[in-house]
Amino acid sequence: MSLTLSKFSLVLCVGAALAAPVAAQDVDLSFEDARILGRQAVTTGNSELALQISASLLEADPEDADAWLIRAAALLQSGDATAARQAAANAYRFAPTDPRRYEAARIAALSAANEDRLTLSQLWLRRALTVSPNDTATQQTLRDAAQVRRQNPLSLDVNFGLYPSDNANGGTTAEVISVNGDPIIAPDLNFGGGTLEGGVRTIAGSDRALPGIRGNLGLSGTYRLSESETQRTSVSASIDARYVWLFEEAQTIAPGVRNSEFASTTLTFGVEHLRAAEAGTWTYAGEFGEFVDAGDLATRFANMSVSRGLAVSDTLFLRGSFDVQRNLAVDPRADDSTRAGLRGLALLGVGDGDRVSLSFGLSKVFTPALSGDSDTVYAQIGYIPNEMVGPARVQVSAGVVYTDWSDYAFLNGFANDPNALVTIPGGRQDTRLFSSLTASFPDQSYAGFTPVVTINVSDTTSDFDQFEGTSVSVGFNVESQF
Repeated sequence: MSLTLSKFSLVLCVGAALAAPVAAQDVDLSFEDARILGRQAVTTGNSELALQISASLLEADPEDADAWLIRAAALLQSGDATAARQAAANAYRFAPTDPRRYEAARIAALSAANEDRLTLSQLWLRRALTVSPNDTATQQTLRDAAQVRRQNPLSLDVNFGLYPSDNANGGTTAEVISVNGDPIIAPDLNFGGGTLEGGVRTIAGSDRALPGIRGNLGLSGTYRLSESETQRTSVSASIDARYVWLFEEAQTIAPGVRNSEFASTTLTFGVEHLRAAEAGTWTYAGEFGEFVDAGDLATRFANMSVSRGLAVSDTLFLRGSFDVQRNLAVDPRADDSTRAGLRGLALLGVGDGDRVSLSFGLSKVFTPALSGDSDTVYAQIGYIPNEMVGPARVQVSAGVVYTDWSDYAFLNGFANDPNALVTIPGGRQDTRLFSSLTASFPDQSYAGFTPVVTINVSDTTSDFDQFEGTSVSVGFNVESQF
C-alpha cells in the first residue's frame, strides 16, 4: 500500500509557508530569500532545485528547520520516502514554533505511509495533533489518521483508567454470614477467615467493601491476516491488568489487608473471521487465555462465539450472538465450569441523530461446585445524544442482572465436618441494579486521546447476605479518537 500526495493533502503539510512569492534569481540571495525560493520550488514541483537550495542552507546551518522542511518535501516529491521522513524528523527537532513542528510531523507521517510503515505514520499524526495550529488542521489530521488506521493491518490500542470508589474491591456491605437476615450458626471452628462471636461467623475484613481506587491498564493488538470485499480474518492478543489502591480507612475494616490481594491480570489470544451477508455480517470468533488472581494462576479458559449483525434500515441495527466458554480451574480450591450464553442488541436512531440501545442476555453456568449451576438474565437500555452537552459528549445507561442458583450450598466450617455444609432453602437469588453516566471531552484531547469521566452506581441484593453490596465510583479514563 502506498498513499499518494493528493490523498494525504501535502498542501496542508506545508501550509502558507509554501505560498510565498518567488525571489528574484539574478541577484545574490540572503538565507531568507533562499528559503522562499526553496519553498516556491516545492510548490511548483521543482524538487531538484529545492534539494540544491536546502543542501546549501544546511551546509551553512545544520539546524535550519526550514531547510530541513524544504528538503523533506522535495525528497517526498522525488520518491525517496525514507529520506523524506528522516529530514522531516530533523525539521520537527529543530523547529522553533508549533506551526513548523506541525508541518514537519505531517510530512513525516505521509512519508512513513508511503514506506508502508503505517503504525509509524499514526505515531507522527499523533505528534502533529499535539502542535496543531487550528481546528481545521486538527480535523484534517484526525481524518487522515482514521484513513491510515483503516489501511493498517496492525491495530494497537491502549486503555487506562482510575476509578475512586467506596467499594474498590467489590466486597459486601454485610457483616455476618446470614441468609435472608438470619445469622448462620457455625457448627465448628472458624473457616474462611472470619471470626466467631456467639457462634455467629462474621465476614472476613478483606471480603467487606473497602474504599480505595481501582485502576486498569489494557494493551491490545489486532493483526489483519486477510481482507477482501466479502471477508476479513484477524488475530489478536491482549493483556488487561487491574489493581486496587486502598485508602487508609480500609485498614480499620480489614487490618493487615494488602493491595496485592485484589490484583488480577487477564491474558487473551484470539482469532476472528468476519463474512459479509445480506444487509450485514456474520462473525465467528475463538479465544483462549489465562486469569491470574493475586499473583497466582487461577483459571485457563477458551471461548467460541458466532454473531449476526443486520442493518434493518437506516435507523435500526440488530445483532444477536451465541457463545460458549470453558473455564479450567488451576487453583485446587476452585472448580471447572462451562458457560453458554445468548445476547441481543438493538441500536435505534431517533430524533436528529440521537441513538437508543437495548441489549439483553441469557446465560447458564454448569459446574460441580457446591454453589451449583446458575442461570442469569440481564437487560440494559442506553441513550446517546447526537449533540454535545456543553463541552462533553455524553451517554447514559441503566440495567438489571438477575442470577439464580436453584440449589445453593456452602461450607460453614471445616471441610471434613459433615455438619458444616449449609444449604439455602429455595436456592440463592441475586439481583443487581446498575447505572452509568459517561462524558467524553473531545476539545480537551491530546495526541488523539480524549479524556473520559464515568460515574457508576450499582446495588446488589441477595438471599445470601454475604453477597449484598453497593458501589459508587467515578472513573477517569482515556480513549483514542482513531
